[in-house]
This record gives sequence, structure tokens and C-alpha cells, in this order.
Amino acid sequence: MTRARDLFRSAIDHHKRGLLDEALGLAEQAVAADPSNVQALTLLGSILCETGKKAEGLIQLGRAVNLAPDDPVAGLAYGKALREEEKFEEAEAVLARAARAAPDHGGILADHGMSLRDLMRLEDAEAQLRKAVALPTGGPRKYAGLALILYDTGRADEAAELLVEASKNIPDDPEILSQLGLLFQELGRLDEAEAILRKALALAPAGDQDDVRTQRGIYTGNLSLNLLSRGKIAEGWDMFEARAVSRDWRRNNRRYPVPLWTGQEFPGKTLLAWREQGLGDEIRYAGCLQYLARLGGDIALDCDPRLATLYRRSFPDIKVYDAGPHGDLEFDLHVPVASLPRHLLRRIGDFPGSVSYLRPDPKLVLKWQDRLAALPGKVTAGICWKTGVTASHRLWNISTLQSWAPLLQMPDVSFVNLQYGNCQEEIEAAEREQGITIHRWPDLNLKDDLEDIVALMKALDLVVTVGTAVNDLAGAVGAETWLILKTPHYDMMGTDRYPWYPSVRVFPRPWNLDWPRVMARVAMAMRERLGETSGRNALCPCGSGKRFKHCCGREAS
Repeated sequence: MTRARDLFRSAIDHHKRGLLDEALGLAEQAVAADPSNVQALTLLGSILCETGKKAEGLIQLGRAVNLAPDDPVAGLAYGKALREEEKFEEAEAVLARAARAAPDHGGILADHGMSLRDLMRLEDAEAQLRKAVALPTGGPRKYAGLALILYDTGRADEAAELLVEASKNIPDDPEILSQLGLLFQELGRLDEAEAILRKALALAPAGDQDDVRTQRGIYTGNLSLNLLSRGKIAEGWDMFEARAVSRDWRRNNRRYPVPLWTGQEFPGKTLLAWREQGLGDEIRYAGCLQYLARLGGDIALDCDPRLATLYRRSFPDIKVYDAGPHGDLEFDLHVPVASLPRHLLRRIGDFPGSVSYLRPDPKLVLKWQDRLAALPGKVTAGICWKTGVTASHRLWNISTLQSWAPLLQMPDVSFVNLQYGNCQEEIEAAEREQGITIHRWPDLNLKDDLEDIVALMKALDLVVTVGTAVNDLAGAVGAETWLILKTPHYDMMGTDRYPWYPSVRVFPRPWNLDWPRVMARVAMAMRERLGETSGRNALCPCGSGKRFKHCCGREAS
């Protein structure tokens, strides 16, 4: 066992010095010499995770925890690795056991608190993080974690105060500073936020370790969003490339044996643009394709299968693939779609002035115009009130139909459901309690049939939505859209509008504006709009019997 102990100690020494390859080899030898050594297994699993071998790392960490279920160090390492892989329930159980085994370890309590946040158990998370903050151990992440909980629950000012105080006690800590910069940004203190975020990045350690690169990339990404929010577009897009170190990116990254496109013209060549991030992001960045076509050559596009037929109609000169590039496709360059703005939209003047780029099926639009024409009222308005991603960091994008009452109870408006996901019970409850009707059709698939959805949006008078893919579909098809958006927001590029889609009007929602108040503003705008629509709701003079807004507007011959 002496040899195993010596190998383990040497592995620790090399790991501390950042010599990961050597540390990995030594840790493997230590485990081979003593397969039941929990410390060696924990170190081996941690190094494997740091070097990007997450599946192997989880196996070794799981072995360590199985051998010693109450070992807090092994439990902490395993729980953190599970969180990174978004195995949240399993992570919480492991970290809860580690916290019980080491109730005076602030770091373990903090990580357990964050795992509770992952599960949206915010009260429990806050209680655990407050315990961590009260302990002398745990480092900066316990303050950053509690600040996140405070922000999640509408106490951004209290969160900022906590981190200001923490930065005095732990000066020049990049994690605390980066979190403080984000909070200042949420509070609208953008200049201060930029200075703090730059300082955090300058203080961040450098190195090839996976966790070091990831953390530095997070700090860079945080700064990029601040710069975009302030209209510093070129520098913001350059720093936005730091997303390449995120878990989502590494999970979905494409590795091709051809060069990455960096903005140059490419006559005589084929460029593959491939999807990344969520559906709304994919649609938003696809607006760059109209500018990309000016640089010569051919373009191929890899997209979400739900978008394929819509994209083929909208971009007839582009080869569209809906499940990764087919084997017969040859291409010379590649680029992820979220990198297109870096090269094509570097100034606010580069954004579209009046162009919508998605083309719905005309027959489907007519189908929906006929259905909507049968509804009562002066205006037909589609509504979407919450994101489909239920997570603590998206709480600002989740509202209830109860909070929409000032709008939904207005006369002369027929409201149409655009909310995807399981919301039938909520709709029925709102209809009973508020005495309203939210129109929906059993043959409309609001999750997967994007062709039908964009045709409906085109036929509606108005779409009212929070920041989800519904906004991007409606904006890209040119539908009049009212977007309730958390502000400041980087998508606005330092303006008071939404430059990606000219048909979108933003209703800002800063951190201290609750849903009832923002919806009262939306309702006021609807009252103003109703006063402007009476002429459009008259019968068309052509004699068709349809409303003017759904017909041709021509006199009968």
C-alpha cells in the first residue's frame, strides 16, 4: 500500500501544479495499486472530469461514493460532476448526504444549496446557503450562490448588497466580482457592471485545466452580454465566442475536418451553417443568412427538423438539412449560426430595417384567416405567457394567466393560445375565474408543427408574448408582436427596441417591475390600439363578407 500512497501523493502534487496529463497517469496507477482507495478514486474521477472525460470521471466518482457513502469529499466531487451533467435529482441526493456528513463545511453546504436551486426548491436552497454563509469555511461560491437565490426571488438589490460586503471581506475574487457585475447589470447600473466584469476577467486564473477554462469563459461571456446590452456590439460579439466553453456547447459541438469560417468571402466554395442553442436562437440568427448570401459561394444549413420545410420555402437558394449534414454533402467551411452576427452584424445599422425572412405557407395562412374571421371582437391576439424551460434562472420569463387579467378581461379582443406545453388546466381555470375565453384548436400542435404556427401568427392581428421562441417565430414572419422582456437585455443592443425584428415592440420589464404592473401597461397599449382598429374591422367593400383586415380592401366591380 506504500506504493499506492506514494502514487496518490505524487498525483496530487502534479494536479496542484496544473500538470493534468501526468496527474491523470499517476492517479490511474494509484487506483490500480489500491482499487478501494476512496481518495485516489475521487482524485482520478475529478481529473477525468477536468480533462473533458466526463463519462469516465462519473464512473470513478460513483465508485468512490459507493465505497464510502458518507465521505464528504467524494460526495462533493461526485455531486458537482452530476450537476454539471444536469443530473439534478441524483446530484441533490449525493450532496445532501455529504452535507449531513460535514455540517460545518461551508463549501459543501453551498453546493448542496445550489443543487436545491437546480430543483426549484428555492426556500430550502436559501436556508442552506444562509447556513453556509454563516460558517467560516466555504470560500466565495457560498456568497455567489446566496446572491443568485436572492435575485431569483426578486431581491436583486439585497443580492448586490451581499456581494458588495463579500467583496470587502474577500477582495479581488473573480467569482464574487463577476456575480456582482451581473447583478449591477440587472439593476441597470451598466457602466459599473462593465468595470466590475472587466476586473473579474482580469483576475481570473489562466490555464489549460477544464474547470479553469470554463470559469474564464463564463466571465468572458458575462462581459459580452454587458457589452451587447450597452450597444458595444463588435466587441460584444467577439467576446460572445467564449460560449464555446459552456456545457451546452461542448455537448453539441460539431467537429468537422474543414476550417471554421471567419467572415471572409467564399466564392466557389460551400459553407455549412449549423444549429446551436435553443429554437428561438436558431431562428434569430438565421436572419443573417440573407446577408451571408452576398459573400458568394453556396450555403448549406443544418436546422431543427421542425424548421426544415419552412426554411426551404424561405431560403430557396440554400440547401437545408434537418438531421445533420447528409453523407452526400461536401462543404469547405463551417460556422455555428450564433457566430454569424459576429461577422455580419457588427453595428446597429447592420440590423434589418424592415425585412421579415420566414415565408409561411399561403394556404395555411388562408385557413387561419378563415378561422379567425369567425371570432368576435375587433382584434385577434395570440398569447404566450411563460417559457417552456422551467428553471430558476428563467423565473423572470414565467408569468401566470392570473397576472395577465388586465389584458385578458378587455372587451373586443379574441385571445388565441400560443402557449406550448402542458397548460390546459391553467387555461380552463383562468376561463372560469375571469369569465374569459382563450381560443384553441385540437388540430394545432403548438410544440412541433411550426408551419401551422407561423401561418396562424401571420393571420393574427397581434402576438403578445414573453421572451420565448414564440417571439422569434412571430418576429421572423413579420407578425406584429408585443414582447414583454426583462431589461436591460442584450438582444436590444443598447437601443429601446428589438433590432432583430422590426415588427416587434418591447414592453420593458426591469427587475423591480412586477407582472401586474407590466401587464397594466400592455392593457393600456391594447386600449389605444382598439381605438385605431375600427376601420379595419368593417366589412371589406369587395362584397366577400369578410372583414377588411382579412380581405383585399378593393371595391366591388
